[in-house]
Amino acid sequence: MRKAILMLSIVVLAEGFMAAAAKKAEEIVTAKAPVVRVALFKNGLALVTRELNVPKGAEKVVVDGAPAPVHGTFWLEGDADVRIAAAAKTVKHVTKHAEKRLNWLQVFEQLKGQKVRLVLGPDQVLAGSVCGFDAASDRWVLIRTSRGVEMVEPSRIQRVVVDDEKFALKPALVRTEKEVKETQLEFSFAGEKQSGRLVFSYLARGAAWAPAYRLDLADSGPADLHFSTVVRNELADWQATRLFLVSGFPALLYERVPSPMTLDQSLEQFFSLLSGGGGRTYARTRSIMAQAVVNVADVAGGGAAAPDFAATDTDFHVRDAGTTTLHRGDSLWLSLGHATTEVEKTVEWEIPESRDEYGRPRNRRLQPDGREMDAVWDTYTFKNPFSFPMTTAPLAVYRQGQVLSQNLCRWTPSGQEARVRATRALNVVVKHEENEVEGSREIIKISGDDHRRLSVRGTFTVENRRPLAQKVRVTRTIWGRLLRAEGSPAKKLLSTGARSVNPRTHLEWNMMLKAGESRTLNYEVEVLVDI
Repeated sequence: MRKAILMLSIVVLAEGFMAAAAKKAEEIVTAKAPVVRVALFKNGLALVTRELNVPKGAEKVVVDGAPAPVHGTFWLEGDADVRIAAAAKTVKHVTKHAEKRLNWLQVFEQLKGQKVRLVLGPDQVLAGSVCGFDAASDRWVLIRTSRGVEMVEPSRIQRVVVDDEKFALKPALVRTEKEVKETQLEFSFAGEKQSGRLVFSYLARGAAWAPAYRLDLADSGPADLHFSTVVRNELADWQATRLFLVSGFPALLYERVPSPMTLDQSLEQFFSLLSGGGGRTYARTRSIMAQAVVNVADVAGGGAAAPDFAATDTDFHVRDAGTTTLHRGDSLWLSLGHATTEVEKTVEWEIPESRDEYGRPRNRRLQPDGREMDAVWDTYTFKNPFSFPMTTAPLAVYRQGQVLSQNLCRWTPSGQEARVRATRALNVVVKHEENEVEGSREIIKISGDDHRRLSVRGTFTVENRRPLAQKVRVTRTIWGRLLRAEGSPAKKLLSTGARSVNPRTHLEWNMMLKAGESRTLNYEVEVLVDI
């Protein structure tokens, strides 16, 4: 009797443990956390915001697909008492696909029982029904004829004629298995069971916006300025997601360092990136990317460096692009604005520097960014007509549907001037020469060093061979003390010459040349040459 009661107690206890385990398993819920908001930068970074609806009574919720956030940017909004684990598991994926290129065994397997005529040569035809193939050697096709079963080598068959007109070969289904690593986020709730909405966000790589401008010139009156972008999504599917476009130059120290939450990255890799293990190549890539994709104000000319902005203007602009649906791997073109603006056309010629800070001659025809300094360009200047800043982006100039040029338009606040180079001014001919004034040499000592003081006279000519009057802007940067300059140029003493015995001055001439008019101007500079 006692033995029976003991056995019954064990059974009841076991059933209790099984019920508890089943209940525990039921409390693990699989759910989705769709992307509800995404803010795109131009360098491939995106601020992703996802929303998870927690079922009532759930103790653990699993979301497929763990993200790869930038280090230090994964955050949960609100004060929910929750732990979030990134986990990985290996599963077998079985796929079936149709193989359209069948081998001869697969072909004659489908022809089994069909009446056929095999053309073996010019006068050799074998008629019969297909029995199959020789399974022992896979060498022969078996054909039942009036004389019996004949064995034919497939290499001898030139053509097969099937008597059944409705017969058609079917693709063979190929079954493949491969192990795939799947990741997931596990939300575990402490204390009382949770329900409601959880919102979490992170910075991640894999989505960007690529803006562009188009300036349509008119024969008279203002030009049309169009603003558009292409959005590329390589992160995850966006379904009715609110899209924001970010322009600015934020400081993101760890933008190239994935968080330790990223499961395909080891701790060794994480610490290497964290300590700057990318080395010079990494730093150089960052520099190039910064020049290529972020917003840069054109301080030298064009975009305003630091004007007085309205109280609502900032150097970090976020544009609401509305709600969009975009699958992973897809791109989307969006029109972002259209306005008219007055455009001024100017021919610009930047005369290259001929001496360095020590007064020594040099032959340098290129600027540090690779542009030809003595090339003559048609340049278009216009004010930003939009109520928001123009972000750094390519600008294409069109006239009557024909593209004239494409160049980089830099960050320009609303109402400020932008300047872009368009086409080479081939019908504006220029000439420049610089010569030492004879008999002007004198040796002097400065801080114990010998210097030769001499005078240099420069002469430049601009000829307008166009049939219309043309505004011309000529710039020249010189090392040395400016003695005189014809044409009343605007002068600006540059800080780069503050520590040199030769001051550095930027000169700018603005002139209007009639059709066929030529103008020659001179300037003179005193230079100290270190010898």
